[in-house]
Amino acid sequence: MPLSFPAGSGLRFTRAETLPALGALVYSLARVLSGPTSGLLAHRLGVAAAMATVLSLLMVFRLRYPVPTGVVAVAGDWLVYAPGVMLLALFTVAQQGRVRSAWALGSVAAVAGACTPWLTGATPYTLTFWGYYLARTLSYVAIPVLVGDFFRAGHVRILTLSEYTDQLVREQQLLAERAQVQERTRIAQEMHDVVAHRLTHVVIHAGALKMHPDRGPQWVADKAELIRRSGVQALDELRVVLGLLQEPGGTGSPSPLGPPGVHALERLAEGTRATGTEVTLSLAEPPGPVPGAVQAVVYRLVQEGLTNAVRYAPGAPVRVELRYGPGVLDIGVTNGPATGTTSPLPSGGHGLAGLRSRVESLGGEFSARPLPDGGFRLGARVPLIIEPGPAGPSRENNDQSNAG
Repeated sequence: MPLSFPAGSGLRFTRAETLPALGALVYSLARVLSGPTSGLLAHRLGVAAAMATVLSLLMVFRLRYPVPTGVVAVAGDWLVYAPGVMLLALFTVAQQGRVRSAWALGSVAAVAGACTPWLTGATPYTLTFWGYYLARTLSYVAIPVLVGDFFRAGHVRILTLSEYTDQLVREQQLLAERAQVQERTRIAQEMHDVVAHRLTHVVIHAGALKMHPDRGPQWVADKAELIRRSGVQALDELRVVLGLLQEPGGTGSPSPLGPPGVHALERLAEGTRATGTEVTLSLAEPPGPVPGAVQAVVYRLVQEGLTNAVRYAPGAPVRVELRYGPGVLDIGVTNGPATGTTSPLPSGGHGLAGLRSRVESLGGEFSARPLPDGGFRLGARVPLIIEPGPAGPSRENNDQSNAG
């Protein structure tokens, strides 16, 4: 990968093209005019100076045509000894990523320079000559190629790091977008669970009003108040969810819908009892604080179980159980067979699928199965990591009530 220097077009040249060429011109003329050199035409001072000038000026094209200008520089150096031109040309060829071509041109220049004394008979092949020639080859061939390759490798590393940084930024953006989508999906699922539960109560109470319009003003007023309260709660919770969805990222504040605890389960049971359903709670006290994710799963599973019992088994008693075992929490919602009739209630069909996904995301096991007596059981076993905290005794809450 070449190191990018700005190059002009046509007869318009950039500073990166002209300044190094002028430097090569000054250095090459200084060497030519300082005395006899090893070039084939070195004895003709005027010709050597003119050729050194032309070769140096041709170096303005080295960024556009690195290898051709390198060939010209090697040939010119062999004729008139223009070391500045040679040095600049070989450096540019290597720096532009043509390292093998630079070494090939340098090798040709070294062999041609070694043959010059034999062709001109000017200098005998002595130990002093070979020492001088080796130093000259290192200075004007090896070092320019090595330095040019070093600059090219550094540029490649910089580009690689830049591309890697850009890739990391893109990946972080994708992860952030994915997190936003997941959070919005989670909030939408919360909305489905909560609003469906509240609206089920509204439909049940409205159906009771339709079926028993003659139960008396107080009974009707109580049912109307239950409907109003369920509707207000559904609207409030829906407003909260929509507010979270409108926040940038959807994660500006924790969801107020969870994770509820045991007292929230008791409120759920009270709301279901108001529909005329007998609900029994058997809730064991945890040996310590329960992680929020587990509490949320418990709440949603009980909520879904109560909602389904009201929908599909009207009049059937429901039992909610929480049991803590060694490192696990067992949740179960069991309802008996339906004892009454009701109009079919609409369902989104996503409640059980969403629950299964929640439970399995915690590494738990989910079950939803009919019972031989015609009832239904919704259950889960969730791995439980109990945090240090005060232990408490088990509690059995068998309060039952009926609302007609």
